[in-house]
Amino acid sequence: MNTDDPNSNDIKKKIFLIDDNEDVLAVIKLSLELIGYDVVEFALGQEAVEQYLVHKPDLVIVDQGLPDIVGLEVGRRLRQLQTDGRCALILLTGSDGQPLRDLADEVGFDGFLVKPVSLQTLSECIDQNLKEQP
Repeated sequence: MNTDDPNSNDIKKKIFLIDDNEDVLAVIKLSLELIGYDVVEFALGQEAVEQYLVHKPDLVIVDQGLPDIVGLEVGRRLRQLQTDGRCALILLTGSDGQPLRDLADEVGFDGFLVKPVSLQTLSECIDQNLKEQP
């Protein structure tokens, strides 16, 4: 058994990937699937919020600049829906300002990544947050 596989216990970790940029979705989704994650993609934040209780992801990566609701609001709504355990939330954004970081902390985001982000950095952030889950 490969100990580097994030799903070495044979249960694939499910990740919600929310971004309105089709190229970003395609590249990140393929990369995460190749290393063993089950990825469910959304272009709109509200759709992801509506599907949260159906899929119960282990981790959510959400872009701040969505066309319907901003990533911070997606995170806030997902935190309100969580009743059985805590899903890790990572905010992906094009701006690196301290006020946005502070708001993300306040909402309860576990990770904050600035675009463009390397796949290695993204993978490390995912791994760290999944290991911290009970």
